[in-house]
Amino acid sequence: MDRTDIIGNLTKDAEVRKTASGQCVCNFTVAVNNRRDKDKARTKYYDCGLWGKRAESTLPQYLTKGKKVWVSGDVNARAYIPKEGGEPKVVLTLMVDEIELLGGDVRANGDNSEGGSQLSSQSTPPPAPKAPTATTSSSSSDWDESGDLAF
Repeated sequence: MDRTDIIGNLTKDAEVRKTASGQCVCNFTVAVNNRRDKDKARTKYYDCGLWGKRAESTLPQYLTKGKKVWVSGDVNARAYIPKEGGEPKVVLTLMVDEIELLGGDVRANGDNSEGGSQLSSQSTPPPAPKAPTATTSSSSSDWDESGDLAF
């Protein structure tokens, strides 16, 4: 198995389409900056494909230009001959097994903790965000009589 993990930014909004056989696919490109020298940044671009029910879910609406993501999957090579003729070409696509939105607040499992949103092959669409609840208690041991925190 050829497992690849990348972290980068989406170059444009994800595109969802159906193949001739009716299967749904979500395509997007991730730009990964590699800074070997302080002055020189080398960027690599990875074409990614998300297939099946995950491509039909609400997931693609979160895959928008500029979002930082972690993507994990297998590299798939596809060879073709251009319509114009010439030499055969090879396209490498990262077939997505897991994806995580980095730096976001909404998590697919409903947890709003820091770190990002993991959306894997077993993920369901994210639930609607819950309204924040605030509870206060006048008898809390953290507060003194003047209203200051007791440290």
